[in-house]
Amino acid sequence: MAAGRPWLDAVLVNDEMDLLEYRIRLLAPVFSAFLVFESDLTFSGDAKPLHAKAARDRMVAALGRRRRQNISVVTVE
Repeated sequence: MAAGRPWLDAVLVNDEMDLLEYRIRLLAPVFSAFLVFESDLTFSGDAKPLHAKAARDRMVAALGRRRRQNISVVTVE
């Protein structure tokens, strides 16, 4: 990894917030930002509740002391 170069992790989520938190904890030393994409529809077109925005504080807490990283939640409605 080149010094000073930003690294971005992007992930599509449904409702697996525990796995997302684990992913962020595991990859926090490597990536400088995390993009979390979530839709209000399932792949089959059924409506579903949005979970990632509500869990954003939990994900930021997963970073611990690495507060320089950013977690952005993108909702597609």
